[in-house]
Amino acid sequence: MYSLNDYVIKWQKEKDFSWNSFWLMFGSFLDSLYLSKDLKKLEDEPQYNNDIPEEIKAFVAASADYLCDGKDTPKWVKEEKHILKEPFFPSGVKGPIKAVMLIESPIEFKIRNIYVTSDVLSRV
Repeated sequence: MYSLNDYVIKWQKEKDFSWNSFWLMFGSFLDSLYLSKDLKKLEDEPQYNNDIPEEIKAFVAASADYLCDGKDTPKWVKEEKHILKEPFFPSGVKGPIKAVMLIESPIEFKIRNIYVTSDVLSRV
């Protein structure tokens, strides 16, 4: 059973902290979580190195909060350090899709100033 922290540590070793690299790692984690249905994988706050963008840290906290759906939500996800000062749209979108994200974004993301589509954590 690999935790979210285990995935983050492995990802950081690759030294590519781009959004695309992050999303590949996080998608693998989501697949693992959805298969196991084990929310304990979210218990420990990921141990980030100094190179990880704040937007990714906040996105991970928002995701963990959303995935727990109010059940045994780890304390670390509620920490104020995971609230961004400026609005963040992970895919760098422009135009009308921004308005859609402002409306659709789940509350766990909105409160951290992150705007995504309602199905951001869905997997095929």
